[in-house]
Amino acid sequence: MDEAGQDTFHHAFYVNGKLLIYVIGKGLMEVEGQTLKMVRGGEKLRNTVVNVILPFPGGDPGSTQLLICSRNKGLFYYDGARFIPFPVDIDRVIRREQGYIYHGTSLPNGDIALSTYENGIYILSPGG
Repeated sequence: MDEAGQDTFHHAFYVNGKLLIYVIGKGLMEVEGQTLKMVRGGEKLRNTVVNVILPFPGGDPGSTQLLICSRNKGLFYYDGARFIPFPVDIDRVIRREQGYIYHGTSLPNGDIALSTYENGIYILSPGG
């Protein structure tokens, strides 16, 4: 909590039946009932900003497999316990201030569309 006793929520994501909250300075948390709990390993994201969380392409509905898009550290594959860097061809673009990802969506064919701040939209295949 900050000095006023309140956490600063940056983004909320509803993915695979779970409500996930990125809390600035803390990391990735999940709403469980009336409480907010750190996801397993979620504190590892406390020093970046998470702008997009999507179901990992090819993962089972309701699974813990996620694609996490950070503002300055690239993409991560989350397996329910670990955040594993997920390198893609556009890493050099999305890690720059003018290129950071601010929105994304899964497409019907399994691809992922990621929009950047000033560098357009990129379509990724499930393999990156």
